[in-house]
Amino acid sequence: MAIEDSVTVPKATPDLDSRKNRTFKIVNPNKINPVTKTPVSYNIHAPETTFLLSDPASTGHKRAEFAQHHVWVTKHKDKEFFAGGVYTAHNYGNVDALYNWINRKDPVENADPVVWLTYSLTHNVRIEDFPVMLVEILTLSLKPNDFFTRSPALDVPPSNQKFNQSRLIDGVRGCAAWYAACCNSPQA
Repeated sequence: MAIEDSVTVPKATPDLDSRKNRTFKIVNPNKINPVTKTPVSYNIHAPETTFLLSDPASTGHKRAEFAQHHVWVTKHKDKEFFAGGVYTAHNYGNVDALYNWINRKDPVENADPVVWLTYSLTHNVRIEDFPVMLVEILTLSLKPNDFFTRSPALDVPPSNQKFNQSRLIDGVRGCAAWYAACCNSPQA
């Protein structure tokens, strides 16, 4: 097994690849961990999803050019909020949106980067979704990497019985014993 680190910005960003267990890191090269001697960073753990399946000449594809890759990084600019442009449903491509911001090729190292995570979902219609699709769940996590000099979990105080009020009842521990002793006893 080997871990490969590579800088992908401002070059084209590779996409998530579950076969390689590829993840992305947001690195601050100016802050070094004193123990590992590596820069602090956040690992982005995100699901690998499909890309746009629509024809590149279609209106839907032109409105969602940002969905061609999983991760994009741009330099922060005021008023750049919407990956598909301000009025995504009304644009026909080539608008002030993420795809054009990427093409500026602004340097993002030692700047204020904006990390855009995009997920394309291919929705296969089910009868349960009619007339309203209730929800589609995706999970994303940002995990600190080399922020600490030791595990923060080592600083958790040990459990004490005064806090959680656990009791042994007739030498048996657990809810069943408590229920039997508490709730099945005759009322006085």
